[in-house]
Amino acid sequence: MFIPLESLTTSVVKSIVSVATTFRRSSFDYSERTLLAFLLQIENKLRQSEATQYIDIRQCLSTVNWKELQLKYQRIENLNCDEMARYFKSSTAQPYFELICPTVCCSF
Repeated sequence: MFIPLESLTTSVVKSIVSVATTFRRSSFDYSERTLLAFLLQIENKLRQSEATQYIDIRQCLSTVNWKELQLKYQRIENLNCDEMARYFKSSTAQPYFELICPTVCCSF
């Protein structure tokens, strides 16, 4: 997973931490799982980096309980993303959700 440490601001990190550490029911698209994975990878990349330029990000993450987040991620990591399909009584569920735009060809 690509982690753009150079692009992360403290407000973005605080927002991710807020969403990932707040208890809520899982959403249809499992966006919480994505944020947890991203946050855990940020922590992993910071652990591997010796750079002092990320001190603000490290401070934002200093109060995070990493063991708790790892356990939370492991609980939802392999859940099927079929809640939306069941809600709409569909017989198939995609493993993830994305915006699909048809290609439009214009000739003049």
